[in-house]
Amino acid sequence: QMLDEVRHMTLGLEVIKFILEQHEDNVPIIQRWIDKWFWRGFRLLSLVGMMMDYMLPNKVMSWSEAWEVYYEQNGGALFKDLERYGIRPPKYQDVANAAKDHVSHQAWSTFYQYSQATNFHTWMPEEEEMAWWFENKYPGW
Repeated sequence: QMLDEVRHMTLGLEVIKFILEQHEDNVPIIQRWIDKWFWRGFRLLSLVGMMMDYMLPNKVMSWSEAWEVYYEQNGGALFKDLERYGIRPPKYQDVANAAKDHVSHQAWSTFYQYSQATNFHTWMPEEEEMAWWFENKYPGW
């Protein structure tokens, strides 16, 4: 799976580099695209975070840990590579990084509150799960 993710990142990065190398006028276009789709993608991924923290019976890592690995570390390396073209990290990256510790809980709370209206089955985690998983993964949550 990791190799597949690397392949996707590599292909996407090469396409972006190719476009940036064609003309300097492409830099602001690509930057706007990155800013727009980063934020939309982050908001959509909050659903994945909710599923990782609340719905998986055998949890492997928390949403916060996943965000650190896949965005802060891997994504950070990608943006370092794009700096030479004039591309900066996405707008609101700092907001997304700060939200990694609470966005999955907010999404779950919203779905839990409106489960009757959305016909989406939600539940409260067992007390032991809350005590162990959430306290270990989100201290003081």
